[in-house]
Amino acid sequence: MKWKPLISLTSICILLSILFPTNITFVFIIFVALLWLLYFATLDAFKKIRVSRTIDTSYVFIGEHIGVHLKVKNNSRFPIFLLNVEDKANTEGALFVNENMKIRTSLKGKEEIEVDYKIEFRKRGIYDLKNIIVALSGPFDIIKGTKIVNAPLHVVVYPERIPIFKLPLSVRELLPTLRTDYRLLEDLNHVDGIREYSPYDSARRIHWKASAHCGTLLVKKYEYTATTKVHLFLDLNLSKEIYAKKVWSHIREGYEEYAIMAGASIVEYLLNNKIPMKLYIIGNKKTIDIVEGMNFAALMERLAGTHGTNSPRYSVESALESSIYSFTFSSTVILFSMYLTKSILPLLVRIKTRISRLIVFVMPFGFRMPQYNRYKRNYDVFPPDIRRLEEAAAMLRGENIMVDLIDPQDSLNEVLQSEYKV
Repeated sequence: MKWKPLISLTSICILLSILFPTNITFVFIIFVALLWLLYFATLDAFKKIRVSRTIDTSYVFIGEHIGVHLKVKNNSRFPIFLLNVEDKANTEGALFVNENMKIRTSLKGKEEIEVDYKIEFRKRGIYDLKNIIVALSGPFDIIKGTKIVNAPLHVVVYPERIPIFKLPLSVRELLPTLRTDYRLLEDLNHVDGIREYSPYDSARRIHWKASAHCGTLLVKKYEYTATTKVHLFLDLNLSKEIYAKKVWSHIREGYEEYAIMAGASIVEYLLNNKIPMKLYIIGNKKTIDIVEGMNFAALMERLAGTHGTNSPRYSVESALESSIYSFTFSSTVILFSMYLTKSILPLLVRIKTRISRLIVFVMPFGFRMPQYNRYKRNYDVFPPDIRRLEEAAAMLRGENIMVDLIDPQDSLNEVLQSEYKV
């Protein structure tokens, strides 16, 4: 609380009472005394003001509105002349749906007010919202006080996902009359449930009764006579083989969001179809982050808080080398990376000797979101090193080693469906 103006008034009051002991001076003394009483009353209210903040949910998707409930209570017996409360969530990653949240009001003794508003987030991540600024002032702004109240809120914003129609998983010849633990082929005699129709589904799979009941096309989901395990690698770091690191460091930030979006979309597809998976995140940690056996919410939270770095301690080559002995002959390995060169080809060939299918996506500039149209482009966006990798890897496609460059004009589903042409 600021008290220097009162000190100055008190000094003037004492000086006037000595030099000019009149009735006017006496009234001025009473006025200053009342200001001191107001100061101590305001100070008491300032110490006893309580601010709390709650939210409707701590787990949301990008762009989803979150209801916030802010309570302010004056626990003092004395009133507050003017109170300003400002939620600083907008400086910590949140966006207010309407406008910056500020309260300007007065509070009686023991009075409580509650304000409801909404926030949203435009980027995935794990957010810890903290500060609320409380400013209090008395009449004539002679008495003022400001403090920061820590009202922590933990919010997890899941990464954006794109519905995947189908994944190019490995298909191997099965032994007749035997059921295995590897999911490769559907058993049309055992229905496992229903799901929404996609353009890639056959009309023979449509569940007509369920579709008529729900008012939308639904298709049958079948159990499988065999399965595959998917090993999904997300390389979020800047490659050490890149020379123009300052330029590519900015490109990497955009790539990271596309890679997480692609990874989250594939993870959701695998979980929905009960396909075993293992996720490998090559990010800013000292070692590879391996995730397995988690449910959807836990996996999305892990991806929400994952980030890469421009100065990696762990390379994609090291991650593949350290994991190669965990692969089986029926595994499918999928890798998303920003920048790869021909130097990785011998390692890819080694990996393919232990698995069924290997798919490498090089994606420096992301992909086209499904709601946007293609645009005209008359130039090649890929660096020569990446193009040479594509040319050298072309001869390996017959061995189920696919190295594809994701053009920013292609959607994620278009890229995935192109693998069925092999």
